Amino acid sequence: MELLAFGDPHIKPTGATIDYDALEIPSNVDVVVTTGDVVHRTGQEDLRAGRTFFERLDAADVPIVGVPGNHDPLDQYDSLVGGLENVVVAHERVVTGDAFTDVHRDALSGRSIVGWGCERFDCKPEIRLTSFEALDPRDAANRRYAAAEAASRLEDAVFDYVTGDADRTELERRLGVREGERRAFREQLSHAESRFDRLDSLLAAAPAPTVFLSHVPPYNTPLDRHHSIGERELDLDGLHVGSLSLKLALRLHSPVVALSGHSHNGAYQAGIDGKGGVPHLLNLDFRGIVRIRVGSDGAFGFEFL
Repeated sequence: MELLAFGDPHIKPTGATIDYDALEIPSNVDVVVTTGDVVHRTGQEDLRAGRTFFERLDAADVPIVGVPGNHDPLDQYDSLVGGLENVVVAHERVVTGDAFTDVHRDALSGRSIVGWGCERFDCKPEIRLTSFEALDPRDAANRRYAAAEAASRLEDAVFDYVTGDADRTELERRLGVREGERRAFREQLSHAESRFDRLDSLLAAAPAPTVFLSHVPPYNTPLDRHHSIGERELDLDGLHVGSLSLKLALRLHSPVVALSGHSHNGAYQAGIDGKGGVPHLLNLDFRGIVRIRVGSDGAFGFEFL
């Protein structure tokens, strides 16, 4: 199966963001996918510009599967793609060939796409290191190293919790959560657990081989380092800002590849621990266009265009 993937176009109504004269879908592409943030803002002119993008893809008569981003959350997608015959919005959904019109029903060739996007503009990690003194890496001499250590500590502890190998009291002890922090921690943990349960169910129900399509990258990987520039979020520089719940679900399941956007860094990692194998983790970069091959035997390859 050949995919053409678009990462974070951030289309604006002014400026030549997309060269439509050069936008041609190769004849051997089976499915086009987008990882969200098709538009930069959600004003009416912006949404019209984003709809033009989807209309041009739809006119190529190829199946299109997209998930919403934090700049174009779920409630904007009727304006962006409503009524377009070949476009499937895949948020919290297992997409198989049955989702497409009869002429495209074999496009996935027995594979499935699991989609997970954003329902709101704010897309923070489910549990935030900066909320808890024992985990906050911002004052460390080597912030990036401290952030990686704290993220791994959090990930492993919460993985044991969601898989039943630790209770909440043990989890809070391992992470050094203080008495005055417990309410905030339990609220964030509940959010992470609920999202993990939904992702776990989706991946468990998806026919293999599976492609996972997400806006936010998995947590604690080379794909999810914070990318903001300037003073607004300077204190998050170098921190991991992906989805912890997604990372935990990927530790239990084996899609061939997990595609994402959001972080704008175009990073790749083979295997959930970086030691090879599946899932392949690929961030599509800012305005990235990538050709991807997923074989029936689980083979995987990609090329940035």
